[in-house]
Amino acid sequence: MSMHLREKVNGVWHIVHRTKIDGKWASKSKSTGSTDKVMAEALLAEAKKNVELLGSAKNKEAIKQRINETAKHFAGMQTSSYITFEMAWDEFLKDEATMEMKPRALSSCKSGWKTFSEYCESRGYEFIEDVDSALCRDYMAQLKADGKADATRKNRMRYASGVFNRIAGVLGLHANPWTFVNAPKRIKQKHRRAYSIEELERIFDVVKDNIRWETLCVMSLYTGMRLGNCCHYSLDTLEIQSELKNERYNSKVITPMHPRLELQINKVRRGRVDGVLLPAEAELYDRNPATLSRQFKKILIEAKVEKETKDGFIDFHAFRHTFNTMLVESGTQGNIIRQTTGHSSDELTQRYTHAQISVCKEAVIMALPNNL
Repeated sequence: MSMHLREKVNGVWHIVHRTKIDGKWASKSKSTGSTDKVMAEALLAEAKKNVELLGSAKNKEAIKQRINETAKHFAGMQTSSYITFEMAWDEFLKDEATMEMKPRALSSCKSGWKTFSEYCESRGYEFIEDVDSALCRDYMAQLKADGKADATRKNRMRYASGVFNRIAGVLGLHANPWTFVNAPKRIKQKHRRAYSIEELERIFDVVKDNIRWETLCVMSLYTGMRLGNCCHYSLDTLEIQSELKNERYNSKVITPMHPRLELQINKVRRGRVDGVLLPAEAELYDRNPATLSRQFKKILIEAKVEKETKDGFIDFHAFRHTFNTMLVESGTQGNIIRQTTGHSSDELTQRYTHAQISVCKEAVIMALPNNL
């Protein structure tokens, strides 16, 4: 238990009483109604005397009398239960909608809330009741000054605002301070480009001693799959004529097995016949896919591949663009490309004749290099 003074934003001093209940800290705050620190310190000393009487059950009447006397010094005194950022997060976790969140989304939300709470505490804001729209705008401005991308800042705002929305009714908050904060407008990004053969050779030369990243690169280049699909690739789909469900477009996607990909998978699987091919990468992607993106960025730097050029930018997803580009340049029919990438909608897919898996396999083997 502890008692101390804290100056609020409007300059009025508050007496903060912190107690530990069931292993968690709870705080209550009383306004002294004064901006004079000397007066506030005198009232704090008086309040501490009152607390000393709480240890004896015989002094209940004395406690009431002292409290009533002290209350006369508090003109227009207001009492409220103050909530720390940690307490707010615990309450957020109890919400039914929170319990239904996917682990990856909840992890991102927790990271965003932690960043926001640390910024507020660094500015002297210990309780969420003190957070206002001005502080939220300052936080967004700080993220921009730190070089955070527009999409990152927008997500951080969404996470923090979401927490406030779910706990506001339960904790009796008056309003969500993010309501009057404008979300950052996303600047149109440059288009993504495909890798050249020379760039692919340099990348595969860098990852040749890292079987994990070599496998991810081979899988994306030779199937057109995204990073998440590569990380979660299951050994149950290793038949040469296989189909995978594309989660993003909710459609069946034909993924023919190129000989180079088959060679890489056999090197990694080590006799396993089921389960995820790269379990560590799948777990890491579920926790925070940005970690894998940062690792691949280092690979590009080591391979001396420029991330941005006049033709566009590249990242891991550029393997998918390279897969499409090579199929197009080899003269592969459009309906075959659409079935191997899953880009078409259900309505659009129905307009085209379904290509045979054997034809798709032949097109992929003919279009993509064998010597990487």
